[in-house]
Amino acid sequence: MRRANVLLDTHAPDMIEDEAPTLFQVLKQRRRRETREIRKVYLQDSDGMTYTRPQDISSTFIQHLARKFGPLTVDGQAIIDC
Repeated sequence: MRRANVLLDTHAPDMIEDEAPTLFQVLKQRRRRETREIRKVYLQDSDGMTYTRPQDISSTFIQHLARKFGPLTVDGQAIIDC
């Protein structure tokens, strides 16, 4: 609650209601989309696959995050009692 006033409203509209976008705004929006779009993902796995489809890209990120933040298996012999 203390930091609630620090957060920015990221959903604030760039235009007033019923305002038509100018050519500059349309081109700027297109450029932003193109620069933020992920077109290829280069994997560092043993297969060396390159993915270009959005479904493959999203599944690649999901698998990576699942491996990164998933539970670790620990051998019982590796645990030391203090």
